[in-house]
Amino acid sequence: MTLSTALFTFINVWCLTLFFVFAFSVKPENKTSPLDYVAAPKSLAWKKIVLLNTAISFGITLIIALVIKCRLIPLHTLVDGLS
Repeated sequence: MTLSTALFTFINVWCLTLFFVFAFSVKPENKTSPLDYVAAPKSLAWKKIVLLNTAISFGITLIIALVIKCRLIPLHTLVDGLS
């Protein structure tokens, strides 16, 4: 995996995992009145979300790179068959 491919993969994985990390990081506030909207959080820990998402994305990108490097999925035969 070249550096540009690894960077492209990391950015894609980062964007995809952001939806999962964001969903599990939001904690709802206590409902004080019946008119309060429960689904909207009062505050978000953006620094924690970004750091956790970056760590998870780096791990997933590393696993993808190892799968390609060890040839567990033969990608070169798939590309050769298309041409």
